[in-house]
Amino acid sequence: MDIGVGFGLSAPNPHYWGNAAGDTDQGNSPPNILVNPTDEIWIRTHPTTPLNRSPVFDACDINKDSLSNPTDQIYVRTHPTTPLNCVKMIIR
Repeated sequence: MDIGVGFGLSAPNPHYWGNAAGDTDQGNSPPNILVNPTDEIWIRTHPTTPLNRSPVFDACDINKDSLSNPTDQIYVRTHPTTPLNCVKMIIR
């Protein structure tokens, strides 16, 4: 999104939003948003079941099927990131 001078800025200021698939917001060190074993362990220790489904905002439900289960753990395990290829936090 290009935020232009019409928003009270002296010059255009581009903004980008996104997320790292598999990130549970655990163990991140600014500016890096890492997908790593910390996320996998968090998912493993916060399971849900068909009788106790995940709410839509549950960070442990990576594939958004309303279950936090081994499928989500496997996704994180097979899609890790490093400081070289991770999403970066924008801190102002």
